[in-house]
Amino acid sequence: MLTHEQFQTIYDQGPDAVFLVLSAVQEQINALQAEVAALRERMDKDSHNSHKPPSSDGLSKKPVS
Repeated sequence: MLTHEQFQTIYDQGPDAVFLVLSAVQEQINALQAEVAALRERMDKDSHNSHKPPSSDGLSKKPVS
């Protein structure tokens, strides 16, 4: 996280410097969004929709009748 002073220094360098910082932040956001999507996909898998054994489903899920 940038401090106010760090941001002011970048701002004083002009629009190109601000654009570079915002581009870097956007890249980090995109990477984190991709990671969250991958983790959600992994969490949504169980023995019924993957090659995982039924024992990996855990105790919180109800058995399919």
